[in-house]
Amino acid sequence: MTDYLETASGITNGLATLAKTLTLGKFIRWIITVLIIGAIALYIFDKYSSTFLYNKIDRKLSVIEKVQKLGQSDSTIRQQTNLKLIEVLREINQTEKVNIISDSVLTAIIKLLGAILFPVFVIVANLKAADSRNIILGASIFLVVFGLIALFLPIIYSLWVNFFIFPIVEILILIPFIPKRS
Repeated sequence: MTDYLETASGITNGLATLAKTLTLGKFIRWIITVLIIGAIALYIFDKYSSTFLYNKIDRKLSVIEKVQKLGQSDSTIRQQTNLKLIEVLREINQTEKVNIISDSVLTAIIKLLGAILFPVFVIVANLKAADSRNIILGASIFLVVFGLIALFLPIIYSLWVNFFIFPIVEILILIPFIPKRS
């Protein structure tokens, strides 16, 4: 148990050291990296699920439906809305859902990425620290434990909820081990 406490303390010391050595340039590079990773994840999510495209098509269909209800007696409106419906159907036929990998593998990868995001960040941030052995060991243990939990934990509401919950839970677990300043 003392090894675990030393490891957790090592991780929190590493975070404290990281916060002390953080400069504006490093912070901006980190933000840019996170934004790029987020944009890539969003692109992959949209390519995989076509959520944004189908939401746009759904909004078009609801507008066409409303116009059809309002203009039931006018033949020109019916003709134009029918043409718009055909356009939307063509748009649906032209778009195909891209399945790069199977659903179960993608689910496992996204959950695993959420679980290992924080420990990998801690490991990379503390590679050059003088007392990095305990920090890297503790982060590696977190990586393995939370990676396994992520693989076996069912999806909570949405896959992306799982992705964002793991780093938050990991940080909350480490908060009690942060050394207090005297």
